[in-house]
Amino acid sequence: MCSNEEGSAMFKISRNNAEKCRIALSKTATKEEKFAAEELAEAIDAIFGYAPRVIRERKGLKNTIFVGETDAARKLYGDTYRTLAADETAVACDGANAYCFGRANAHTSAGSIYAAYDFLEKFLGVRYFATDETLYPARERLELDAFAPQRDKPDFDIRWYLAAETRLDPKFAVRRRIKDAYVPDLMGGGVYPKVESKQFHNFYEFVSPAEYREKHPQWFDDKAGQLCFSEEGIVDVVTEKLIRKIQENPQSVYFVVGQNDTTTPCGCERCKKQYAEYTETGALVRFVNKIARRVQCWQKNHCPERDIRVVTFAYYFGHRPPVVKTENGFSPIDASVVPEKNVYILFAAIDYCFYHKLEDASCEWNKEFTDIFRGWQSLVGERMMFWSYSTNYAHYFYPFWNFASLSANYKLLKDSKIEFVIDHGPCEGARMPLSELHTYVHSALLWRADADVDALVDEFVRGYYKECAEEVNAFFRLFSRRLEKEDKENGYHLRLYHLPREMFSKTLFDGETIASFSNALNAAYAKADAAGSAVLRRRVWQLEIAVLFLKYMNEKPSEEEAENFVKLCRECGVAKYKEDWRDGDYIEDLKELMLNGKTLEY
Repeated sequence: MCSNEEGSAMFKISRNNAEKCRIALSKTATKEEKFAAEELAEAIDAIFGYAPRVIRERKGLKNTIFVGETDAARKLYGDTYRTLAADETAVACDGANAYCFGRANAHTSAGSIYAAYDFLEKFLGVRYFATDETLYPARERLELDAFAPQRDKPDFDIRWYLAAETRLDPKFAVRRRIKDAYVPDLMGGGVYPKVESKQFHNFYEFVSPAEYREKHPQWFDDKAGQLCFSEEGIVDVVTEKLIRKIQENPQSVYFVVGQNDTTTPCGCERCKKQYAEYTETGALVRFVNKIARRVQCWQKNHCPERDIRVVTFAYYFGHRPPVVKTENGFSPIDASVVPEKNVYILFAAIDYCFYHKLEDASCEWNKEFTDIFRGWQSLVGERMMFWSYSTNYAHYFYPFWNFASLSANYKLLKDSKIEFVIDHGPCEGARMPLSELHTYVHSALLWRADADVDALVDEFVRGYYKECAEEVNAFFRLFSRRLEKEDKENGYHLRLYHLPREMFSKTLFDGETIASFSNALNAAYAKADAAGSAVLRRRVWQLEIAVLFLKYMNEKPSEEEAENFVKLCRECGVAKYKEDWRDGDYIEDLKELMLNGKTLEY
């Protein structure tokens, strides 16, 4: 919508305030709209050399960006405004002014913020690459003719990418349109209050062993770490506490009743009889159904207008749906294992290969995925939620190269009409190899599932590694092609808890291969040094951590090499090499494991 026609009415911004631009808010502007205006002003200042004043809207304004739910936007674009969905954005220009707006509701106020970013990205080329890299491309002028509202609606309602970069920097999270647990209300808010539960593996939050074990020891299976599914008293307690949560959180929709984070269910004899008749998953669903039915009865009498969703996991022992496959699809093994209409299933893709697309039946780890996933769909339809994974939790330094499968996997979720997506990366500590790249790509796909992954990777590499981009791209190509070759010849798989023998074999990463990786990074170092950039050199260091990690898992490092590796990790801000929520620095542990030749187990 850019134009250079002389004499035509158009919105203009130019360098050093030659054409004065202002930002207008309504007289009752929210804190979120004020934040959006600040973000616009900061970006325009970085690009054009001056920060527009933020003023209250009034009649007769020209060359102004109206932000949020202003009277002007409602008057001009009322039909658009009234039909905007949650987090959907609208950007428009009437020839004299530009407009960036969304529509707030009880669960999100981020639409106008996202609209401001949409304006900056579409018309000014701004890119939020990482917490430490934003592109504000210098330019002399921006001229916009009138155009009707351009709308942009996210493909997913909950867009939760679990990464340290977004957890530790909420402003970066909102710039990437992430909807997680850490974005504050000032910036549009995250998953709360729509999601009530802070813990998803929360059986013991409802029925605490400390509170109930003495009187009811039979309620707990300490070996399995789970509640018993056969004790009616547990249903009473969970229902009472769940209804209390519903009452105390009137704006919440999702309430999780989730199995604890262990692999096996209760092993008592009564539960075993249930498993034999209904399967382990069936017993879990029957347990949750009892709670859900009581919630339905209570809701009918107290708040029939509310949308209340009881969420439980399809995870580990509860992963396989309680169905049988038939010629016409799937059938429940019993009517009692069909989840109630207020029960939602959070499908956790816990034991699959992410190098191949999930629906790739030729992959030995994914051959059952489609039947399992479609089996659940046959039971709950669109009441599915999805928890995916994008790291190896035993080995954060191992490059999790899943980019070839991402597009297909996200499109599957979109086509399945799934609204709630969690994608779980390394979220305890920042600066892992590839972590910034993963955050950039995944956040884009959470907004637009059919985004071009290769283009996103290339855009990120050029924007983040700058003068070193060609050399970093060469390194990525070498790594990707090595995996492609391995997959073609022997089969290659990328899972959440790789065993060392699968990851560090000398046939996969032999000395020549490691040397080729190092050569590519050495060329990147040379470019960083030529540019005089310590920042770029540190970014290449992060990639070298992965290469050295692969090397030292194949051959024992010397004391000096191990010490230098630890130093490199610390200089890059890396403190953990695997999933571990304890505070502290565990890189020293990795050094000892390397020097002593011990196997790195999870």
